[in-house]
Amino acid sequence: MASYRLYLQQHDRIVGRQDFSAENDEAARAAAALVLEACNGQCHGWELWDGSRLVGDNLTAEFQALKARTMVVDTEWMKTALERSRKSAARASASVQETAAYIEERLLEQGRRPWHGAHFAQRGFATRSNRSLSHC
Repeated sequence: MASYRLYLQQHDRIVGRQDFSAENDEAARAAAALVLEACNGQCHGWELWDGSRLVGDNLTAEFQALKARTMVVDTEWMKTALERSRKSAARASASVQETAAYIEERLLEQGRRPWHGAHFAQRGFATRSNRSLSHC
């Protein structure tokens, strides 16, 4: 097993170092990836060394390609999450409108007049025109 050293950089300064052993360069890259993931974006750069041989760094074409693939996946995930959020908001809005219509129908069936605008404001409920009520 070979000994590897991972240097973590932030703004062109080394801010951390992790020494470890691995069977080969591929296993060392995988171990380095776990350490980098644990850093949660706190490190802007890294270098992986086997003695005096540079195994990889954040400037290598391999890493840049991986980063580009990750960005595509993140973008697709964000698009999916945004679409889900829009659909959820539309369902919630429709549900509120259906509930309001149902309540209004029940009140009318009972011969009562539904509350609107000024009636809500008089009773302390927020409406579009008086949203600044501090107790709502």
